[in-house]
Amino acid sequence: MITHADLDHVGGLDYIKNRGDAHVYCSAIEADAVETGRQSRELKLRGLFKYPFGIVNLFVKAKPVKVDNRLVDGDILPVLGGLQGVETPGHTPGHISLFLPSRGVLFAGDSLRSDTSGNLIVSSGMNTWEEFEVRRSVEKKAKLGAATICPGHGPIVKNAREKLPIHI
Repeated sequence: MITHADLDHVGGLDYIKNRGDAHVYCSAIEADAVETGRQSRELKLRGLFKYPFGIVNLFVKAKPVKVDNRLVDGDILPVLGGLQGVETPGHTPGHISLFLPSRGVLFAGDSLRSDTSGNLIVSSGMNTWEEFEVRRSVEKKAKLGAATICPGHGPIVKNAREKLPIHI
């Protein structure tokens, strides 16, 4: 289950899929990117960041991988007693999150990250496709009432209802 097509999330997908009976799930927008081995949006590189990222992007690329299932908002996957796909654009145009209502667990992808103090931080800056959309997506996530949030980067956050930055 791929939340978005950034290299750090799909770089090993080809290896995993071709060594077992793995099926790839993601949104239609991200599926187009995964199947062509690219990201679904350009990074907004400024200043000195242009050079190292530019060099890395020349030499490090994800291999194209066939996506088996394209998720839309509300799809329920038959795993863990029902894992719900939630469209949460902003970090990327087709970013999705995955919600496990029976356990109150949200897999937030990169629209949220956490720090070592357990704070949740909204995606922003050069790697965010559209900051207004990511804020709307965080508000949507807050309405799910997840007790535990597993961000794409950083430690798992428990008691997440009180820690979601919904007034941003």
